Amino acid sequence: MKQSIGLCGLAAVLFAPFAATASPDALCRPDETVTYHCLIGKKSASLCAAPASGEVQALTYRFGTAEKVELEYSAAPNNGKTFSAFSQQIDPRARINQVWFDRGNVRYLMTECSGGNCTSDGRLSVVRGEKVVMNAECRNPLSDPPSFSRDLVQFGPRREDARSFSPLLKWEEAANPVETLYESESNKRGD
Repeated sequence: MKQSIGLCGLAAVLFAPFAATASPDALCRPDETVTYHCLIGKKSASLCAAPASGEVQALTYRFGTAEKVELEYSAAPNNGKTFSAFSQQIDPRARINQVWFDRGNVRYLMTECSGGNCTSDGRLSVVRGEKVVMNAECRNPLSDPPSFSRDLVQFGPRREDARSFSPLLKWEEAANPVETLYESESNKRGD
């Protein structure tokens, strides 16, 4: 007897490489995959990928709560918008991986820190021109550090080691103020 797996089953098979453990607080829709997620207090920041035919057809950032999304930015082939990625060494044992988007002169920056000298695992920041408007430590509700899906982007110590698996996420060297964002509390106090 021939068995049908249905559309949902077919989607699960086709997009299995993008599967990620979904957080109950993630702001991604059921047809999207969580590629980054963290909490700041009761609010969530989620980067969601909508795969179609094996390729990401939309990459969407949402910030807010399940009841009210306060900010949404979506990149798709037909709207000309993209996200950017870069990795920056800030210490011999700490590297900051970054994904961001710009709206006018405001940059919305998601980060993860990898290495032994990280003052926090992840941050969500807003930068207007040279001024840091918001800089908050964020956490993954599943108790893992916030991190970007390696099915979306691969960071490396050298540019040639880095790559994006979607044309909606481009590699771009940028002078984001990550040293300031990850400055240790003792350095801020002057200890």
